[in-house]
Amino acid sequence: MKHIVGAILLILLLSETSFGDTYYVSSTGSNVAPYSTAGTAATQVENVIDNADLEGADIIQLLSNISEADPINISSSDAGDSDDPVVIDLNGYTLSTDEDSQSLFVFSSGANYINIYNGTVKAGDDSYIIYSADSISNHLYDGLSFEPYNSDATSNFCAIRHNADGVGETITDIKVNRCVFKMGTGTAVSMLGSVEATVENSVIYWTEPGSSKYGIVSSIDSDTGSPTINAYNLTLFNGSRGIYITSSTDPTTVTIRNTIFYGFTSGIYDSLLYSYGGSDPDSDYNCFYFNTANTTNTSEGAHSITSDPKFTNSAIGDFTLQYSSPCVDAGYDLGKSHEQAKRPSVVTITFSWAASTDEDLTGYRLYQTTVSGDYTEGSYLAEITEPTTTYTLENLADRTYYWVLTTVAGSESDWSYEQTLGQNEFGNGWEIGAYLLISTVQDERWRSTYRPRGVGLGR
Repeated sequence: MKHIVGAILLILLLSETSFGDTYYVSSTGSNVAPYSTAGTAATQVENVIDNADLEGADIIQLLSNISEADPINISSSDAGDSDDPVVIDLNGYTLSTDEDSQSLFVFSSGANYINIYNGTVKAGDDSYIIYSADSISNHLYDGLSFEPYNSDATSNFCAIRHNADGVGETITDIKVNRCVFKMGTGTAVSMLGSVEATVENSVIYWTEPGSSKYGIVSSIDSDTGSPTINAYNLTLFNGSRGIYITSSTDPTTVTIRNTIFYGFTSGIYDSLLYSYGGSDPDSDYNCFYFNTANTTNTSEGAHSITSDPKFTNSAIGDFTLQYSSPCVDAGYDLGKSHEQAKRPSVVTITFSWAASTDEDLTGYRLYQTTVSGDYTEGSYLAEITEPTTTYTLENLADRTYYWVLTTVAGSESDWSYEQTLGQNEFGNGWEIGAYLLISTVQDERWRSTYRPRGVGLGR
């Protein structure tokens, strides 16, 4: 095979949002820092946390299912910033713990601006999937499926628990978006003390009805005060208390809109009002059905309905709404975009390069994959006939891609060194070609209006 003469210099032009380093985690990796390729990938996420100097815009990406031997402890030194969070991209895989009684993520004070998205997370009995008892801020959990390690997890199991239970502690700007909580028992989301959290566009359901099965718990702490909880566009199914406001002498702020409560002992249970004479949660434009009590110790807004929401097939976890559902167009327009994990979607990439000087040249071939090194000769993305030296890709999905380039001059050349979109440092560069320029046009609307039909009221 002939080689392209010269060296290629790769330049990636990004608009506004920057990319940091990408660290890979794979069960078949050789666990060699800095974990920058599939072959040298870390075998545990905790290895990257311990050995990589994480900064804003850095990405930890799974390449396989991973079972962690120890909890993943993330501290202030592993934090992002307001423009560029640290991203943990599960890439569609499952991240779990080795032991039943072990939590998965544990955040220390100052572990701010963290995004975790796109995969399944599991932890064991008597544990938490995501936990913090210190001051943190600006976390986004997006597109995750939360599940207990065992389907019969005890009532002490909790998917997300953030406790601001020490003097001066605050937990702010926590967002849970586009998530599914498949619960055996226990609590899906628990917030204690001075916590600000929004849970939206998500489904929380239990596989069997029973006691001690809580969707969102808002608890007051005597040292730090009360949570502020926003519950928007949710489907809560088959538990004991859908939203549970626990008792204290301090006020709490809970806003509930466009949410379906189905099959609960009490859809909204407010022990604060009952015990201490507080004010009702701000709850309206919701749907209640098949509950023993729709609300307890509180009242519901005038626009809520009590009708069968007509799920497509709740028996198999399909909570989308049939088109005849009374919930469709019954919700309140919140007039807001629903934030997704801050990793920009690349709409267009244009490659351009200087022509090869090979006298037998007939063209070039561009190969693309989403798995590093996974190329097969002849299975190319595009063949570009000379003298053309540009190629444009459009409508790429939001994930990491890899490319190599070859020339065709009678026979096909060897692969160039691999390049990927999503990193600032490009290793060896494209060493077997002329100068190459990649420019990108990004979709800046990462604050999109994702609204899956049938998650909460369909407005």
